[in-house]
Amino acid sequence: MDQEKINEIISKFGEAWVNQDPDSIMNLIAKENLNYYESTFSDPVTSWDYVKKLWDVVPDNQENVTWWHEILISQGNKALAHVKVTRNLIPSSEFQDIDAAFLFGVNDKGEINYFRQWRMLA
Repeated sequence: MDQEKINEIISKFGEAWVNQDPDSIMNLIAKENLNYYESTFSDPVTSWDYVKKLWDVVPDNQENVTWWHEILISQGNKALAHVKVTRNLIPSSEFQDIDAAFLFGVNDKGEINYFRQWRMLA
């Protein structure tokens, strides 16, 4: 898969997060052969339904989300992106500035079937 297509998918992921639209994010996530690392060094989540539960809470626990990304490297169906996200947590209004590396894998259908993140609060 070319870098332009993967960048488009990552852009849609970020846009859906900014818009707090879990359904749009889940339309990008593969239902089969999924490895989704919500925590950096934990075992991957392999259930689409479980990933959906993670995203379904986003509109209730964060607001004022911003997204920026740049693909650092892309090879085959994977891309490593430098990502910056800001958000306010609900109900505390705590501001978070997240600097991260997200590794995306995309299947032949254009669905994200691999996601792993390394992040820190800036």
